[in-house]
Amino acid sequence: MAILDTILPHVGQIRSIAVSPDGNYVAVGSDGQVSIYAVNDAHAEPKSIMLSNQPSQVDSQKVNFAPDGDKVAIATRRINGQIELILHDRLKGEEIWQRKPLDYGQIVSPRPWAS
Repeated sequence: MAILDTILPHVGQIRSIAVSPDGNYVAVGSDGQVSIYAVNDAHAEPKSIMLSNQPSQVDSQKVNFAPDGDKVAIATRRINGQIELILHDRLKGEEIWQRKPLDYGQIVSPRPWAS
């Protein structure tokens, strides 16, 4: 089955898409959420990860699978410029880690070489 056939029922603007390393899952980022589709089961309901209770506040997002295919990394940018990073466990259906929203240009982690 083609990937396009799997995500065809998706409604809304698609902002990003990623395929798991084994080719069995597709993550589609759109409208304040990420939906994970099983490629080989067109009848399975997608698992949805809500990124915001106000989808219109999410300006852009990127999704990518970890090499093991069990985790999904999500980066969002809100219309106010804040950046949010999330690591989600696809198997458990839960968030593993989240970097709270940062202002655009704010340093994500300390630089040991900076004085």
